[in-house]
Amino acid sequence: MANNVVSVKSNIHAVRKQFEELSEKDSHAATVQGLNAAANETRKVASRNVASELRMLHATVRKRFPAPKGKKFRFRNRWQKATRRKLETVVKIFTQPIPWRSLDAKATAKGVRAKKGRYEAGAWLNPSLGMHAFKRRGKARLPIDKLVVQMKEPLERATDAAARNEGAKRFVVVYENAMKKKIKRRERSKNASRPL
Repeated sequence: MANNVVSVKSNIHAVRKQFEELSEKDSHAATVQGLNAAANETRKVASRNVASELRMLHATVRKRFPAPKGKKFRFRNRWQKATRRKLETVVKIFTQPIPWRSLDAKATAKGVRAKKGRYEAGAWLNPSLGMHAFKRRGKARLPIDKLVVQMKEPLERATDAAARNEGAKRFVVVYENAMKKKIKRRERSKNASRPL
């Protein structure tokens, strides 16, 4: 499993100048909201890009990005959310290869076929080994390889790109909206406290 830290420190300082009248406490609360929204956007965009690149279903790739704590998911704390004490969020990804068995591999007369147009001539399915697909490297009997789709490099590349682009933009939008809401709430409370 790999960890990708979503960092938007430069964005924080750039946007923070617009709201200098607000306290550090207000800024921290808005930063937490922005970071968690950026992490969620990173997971969504990266999984879609990888699914498109590798010709896979989005649902299959989305499982490589564990759900955040608080949602119904059997593994907890695998997406470390930002808090006021820790202004950092970690997007964790499962980088293990996906076997063809998970892509509904089916045996044909001359090989194995899987979802999204995958076909490997000379391959076969082995029922005694969990219906995984195998193929010999050459004409010799050994070695034999299990057919898998490598995920590590595409996932890490897509996650880094999504965090720098869509994730950073999402942070700015959520941070600004949160700070503007705090300003409106403060002005409303001041107007309510003024004597008539």
